Amino acid sequence: MTIEQQKQFIQDFFEKYYAKQAAICETALMLPDVPQLMLAEGADSNEEWNKWKLIPSTITEKDIAALEKQLGVSLPNILKIFFTTYFHFF
Repeated sequence: MTIEQQKQFIQDFFEKYYAKQAAICETALMLPDVPQLMLAEGADSNEEWNKWKLIPSTITEKDIAALEKQLGVSLPNILKIFFTTYFHFF
C-alpha cells in the first residue's frame, strides 16, 4: 500500500466507523465546556447529551517527529497516518 492509499484507508475507516456508531447511538455524553467545533451540526452545546462529529487532527509531522525523538523510536507510517487523520469520538 502506498502512503496515499494508507491515508485513504484510515480516513475511510474513521468515516465508516463513525457512521455506524452514529446510527447506533444518536447521542454521546459531552463533558462541560466542549468546544462548538466538536458538536455535530444542529447540536445544542447547552444540552448534556449531544452528537459529536469527526474533526481533522491537529497533530503535525513535526509533533510526531518530536514524539519519536522523545521516545527514541520510529513509528510506522500507518500509525502516523492514524494520528494525523481525525480525532474526537475515537
